[in-house]
Amino acid sequence: MNKLKLKVIERVVTGNSSKGDLSRVLDILKGGVPALEERLITQAEVARLLSVSRYTVHRMAKEGEIGVVSIRGSRRYRLSEIDAIIR
Repeated sequence: MNKLKLKVIERVVTGNSSKGDLSRVLDILKGGVPALEERLITQAEVARLLSVSRYTVHRMAKEGEIGVVSIRGSRRYRLSEIDAIIR
């Protein structure tokens, strides 16, 4: 179990939990992976995995072939989605 999951469980057990912690613990116990733990990768990493140029990755995102997550002006891509394309 990773450190993030352990910290969430510890907060719930000690009574220092926030509003969403209990539902995250339930997800952990059910074996679900909370959305916050989704691995995000850069455009260069996507290009390398798909063996295409960075421009092609940009075009694929623009055309809706792959989803983009914007974080403070930085574009990231979900590894699970890229993995699904590869398979």
